[in-house]
Amino acid sequence: MHLAVNLPSPPLTPFRRLADSRRRVVLGVLALAAAVAIAAAALAPAAAGAAAPPRGFMGVTAWDEVSDTQFRQLAGANVRLYRMDVLWNRVEPRPPRADGTHVYDWRYYDAMFARAARRGVRILPIVHGSPRWAASRPRYQPSSSVAKQSFDAFAREAAKRYGPSGTRWSRAPWSSASPAPASIRSDYWQVWNEPNHSGNWYPGPSPSGYATLLKRVSRALKSASPGVRILAAGLPWPAQGMNPEPYMAGMLKVAGLRESVSAFAIHPYGKLPFNVMQRVKSARSALNANGASSKPMWVTEIGWASGTYDGSWTVSESQQARNLDGLYKELLASRVSLKLLGAVWFSYQDHVRQPGEADYWGFRSGLLRANGSAKPSWTIFAKRARYGY
Repeated sequence: MHLAVNLPSPPLTPFRRLADSRRRVVLGVLALAAAVAIAAAALAPAAAGAAAPPRGFMGVTAWDEVSDTQFRQLAGANVRLYRMDVLWNRVEPRPPRADGTHVYDWRYYDAMFARAARRGVRILPIVHGSPRWAASRPRYQPSSSVAKQSFDAFAREAAKRYGPSGTRWSRAPWSSASPAPASIRSDYWQVWNEPNHSGNWYPGPSPSGYATLLKRVSRALKSASPGVRILAAGLPWPAQGMNPEPYMAGMLKVAGLRESVSAFAIHPYGKLPFNVMQRVKSARSALNANGASSKPMWVTEIGWASGTYDGSWTVSESQQARNLDGLYKELLASRVSLKLLGAVWFSYQDHVRQPGEADYWGFRSGLLRANGSAKPSWTIFAKRARYGY
């Protein structure tokens, strides 16, 4: 245990004042040089032969509700994918009636899917979030037979509404005679979030337990909309829990799992782009070694926060932009060899901490500041999404 001792600062002598003044000038010049370098990179023309990334390769997720204006901004930058929670506890907060009837409220998601689609942005839905009547915490999986059947029913109804052949796509602003184009309908559906983290699965990570849930929900989703493709949950390298490599190996030991899943997903946060790429390659190797070499992979969360450098995932705004640029360059260059479907930046905009919320680095990982102004990382992200490298 270390005791903090606050010592008084020595008085500023004329020499120290001059030294401090020079130091501030030097730091200011360095900061300005970094900002100019990022701006120059963002404004420079794309290299000869450069092409925009595949549609949907570069996507975002968000802490808070995305407005129509923000979807317009994303579409204008050729960012055509938005990863969004579709929360069971929001849609079905009360248990089924005694006769087994489910009462759903889809109004919020009807509006969100239509809002994104009108701007040409496809939603990647994540179905998860247990209601209080189904689990003790939203992050815990349903455990009783009624809760399991109810989660399956919720997923089935969601896909029936928003899947590739969903009913929402023939309703206003579209119609049965002129339905929404296929390019904006939700084809991939992600099931649960980070179940290899100790806080997201009760009583602790269970590859076979998650694989069983995934198989069951896969059947429900596909029965509702046959064009649905199943994306396994994004797996981080958690401080508490199980790393993706042994976790995926355990999942793939469950009979029928391989046939139930279209792609796997990871959240390879790292200190530097190099560390992130090492994790992406390690996950690819784990899939190859466990009979899933044909399965593509999706990075469904990645990012750095901006702020006071903490030696890990919080860096300066200019460094956040450089990390982003370097990482996406490597991901795009390796997308064929690593069978990558895309990479989703976490997150679109900084989150304003609410009363009672503990501080968290991820609240500051946005491409936009909390007031909506663009960080240098947004300028780079938008340029790469439009023009590539």
